[in-house]
Amino acid sequence: MLPRSTGIVLDVKWDPVTKTFRDFSRNHHTITNHNVSPARGRSGVAGYFNGDNAYLDCGNDPSLDITGAITIEAWVKKEEFARIESILSKGPYSLKIGSDNKPYIELIADSETIADVGQLGSNIHVFSLAVYDGKLYGGTGTSGKVYRYDGGTTWTDVGQLGTNIRVLSLAVYDGKLYGGTYDSGRVYRYDGGTTWTDVGQLGSNTYVHSLAVYDGKLYGGTGTSGRVYRYDGGTTWTDVGQLGSNIHVFSLAVYDGKLYGGTGTSGKVYRYDGGTTWTDVGQLGSNTYVYSLAVYDGKLYGGTYDSGRVYRYDGGTTWADVGQLGSNTYVFSLAVYDGKLYGGTGTSGKVYRYDGGTTWTDVGQLGSNTYVWSLAVYDGKLYGGTYDSGKGYSIGQGTTAYSDTEITTQYAHICGVYDGSTTKIYVNGNQKGSDSAAITIDIEDFPLLIGASAGSSQGGFSGSGEDYFKGVIDRIRIFNRNDVY
Repeated sequence: MLPRSTGIVLDVKWDPVTKTFRDFSRNHHTITNHNVSPARGRSGVAGYFNGDNAYLDCGNDPSLDITGAITIEAWVKKEEFARIESILSKGPYSLKIGSDNKPYIELIADSETIADVGQLGSNIHVFSLAVYDGKLYGGTGTSGKVYRYDGGTTWTDVGQLGTNIRVLSLAVYDGKLYGGTYDSGRVYRYDGGTTWTDVGQLGSNTYVHSLAVYDGKLYGGTGTSGRVYRYDGGTTWTDVGQLGSNIHVFSLAVYDGKLYGGTGTSGKVYRYDGGTTWTDVGQLGSNTYVYSLAVYDGKLYGGTYDSGRVYRYDGGTTWADVGQLGSNTYVFSLAVYDGKLYGGTGTSGKVYRYDGGTTWTDVGQLGSNTYVWSLAVYDGKLYGGTYDSGKGYSIGQGTTAYSDTEITTQYAHICGVYDGSTTKIYVNGNQKGSDSAAITIDIEDFPLLIGASAGSSQGGFSGSGEDYFKGVIDRIRIFNRNDVY
C-alpha cells in the first residue's frame, strides 16, 4: 500500500492558526466559506453545516478533475435524517447520504445515451420515482402499484396501495418509503414484501400530488382543497393551510431552509412561514400550473403549464423566465444530474438539459412517449418515468455503490473508492456495498462543494430539495488513487 500522503488531491480541515478552513494538500485550493461555523470535532475543531445554506466551495481547479481511480473519505456526524444530504459533490463524482440514512458514492460518465429499462407491469403511467434502500422504486397508474427496479428491464411488483389506481408521489421519511395516492387521498408506508400500511387520509382530499420532508417531518400537497398537511404519526395528518385559493398543490420543495409549494390553478408558488401561513412569492409568467420545483446551483426553479417554460426564483415575487423546453406546453419534472438541470416534458415526451440563459438542449425522446412525469438519479444515471407506455428509461452512464447499513447520529467514517472497474462504499472501515462498472468519470465546469451539491436529485410529483448536509464534517480528503483500503 502506498503512503497515505500519496495522491492527495484535497485535504480540508480547520486551521487553528488562521482560524479558517484550509486545504492542506499540495494543491492549496482556495476554500470559500458559506455559513459553515467552527464546532467541536472528534479531536479538535470541525465544521458545522446548518442544512440550509452552509457549504464550503473548493473551486474548480483542473486538479479536481479526476477521471479514473478515486477515493473520497470524511468523518461525519449527521444531525438530521430523512433527506438526501451531500457530504461532497463535484457533479460527476459525489459522496452522499440517502434519505434512508445510507451512504453512497456516485460516479457519472460523459454520456446522455437513452435506454429502455422496461415497463412497470401493464401500467401506462409512471408518475413518481424515488430511491430507497439502494433501489429505484416507481409509482404507477392504472394499477396503483409500486414497482422495484431490479436491473435490466425487470421491475418487481411490491404491491398496490389500498384500492387506489394512481401512486402520484413517493418520498422516503424516517427510514421508510411512503406513497401518496389517487383516488382515496391517502398515504401508505411500505413495510416490505408487498405490504403497504395505510397511514391516513389528508383531510377529505382525493389527490396526494406531492410529498416532501421538511424540518424533520413529512408533508403532503393535495387536491382538490389546495392544502398541505403535516404527518404527526399513526394516521394523523395536521392541516397546515391552503396555498391562496388554489385547489392543487402539485409540487413541494425545500429551498433556503423553507418549504415551497407549486400550485394550480393560479400558477403561483407559496412559501411556508409556519402555522397555517403561506406567503405568495409570485406567479410564474402567466401560467396556471406549477407542476415541478427543484433547486439548482443555489436557486429555486419551477416548471410550468401551459407555456412549457421554466422560471428561476430571484427573491420577493420575482421569477425570471429561463426559456421554453422545445415547443412543449408541460414541464412535469425537474432534476439535477451530473451538475446540470434537466427537465421532463409533455407533449413531446422529451428530456431537455439546461445550458444557461434561456437555452435548453434536446437530449431526446423517451421511446415514443408523450409525457415524462418523473425524473430521479439512481446508480449514476438519470431515470425517467413515462406515459403512454408506462416504461422507465435511463439517461447516461455511471456507477454507484450503496451502503446496506444506516448511519446514526454518532461519528462515522465514510469512504467511497473506485479502482477503474469496481466501486465500493465503506462505513467505519467495513465494506458495506459495491458495484461493478468501468467508466471514465466526466469533467464538468462546476465547483467542488463540501456540504452541498448542484441541486435536487429527483423531481416530478415528489418533493425535492437542495441536498445540504446538516451536522458536523470533521476533515475530508480526496485521493486520485484507489488503494486507501
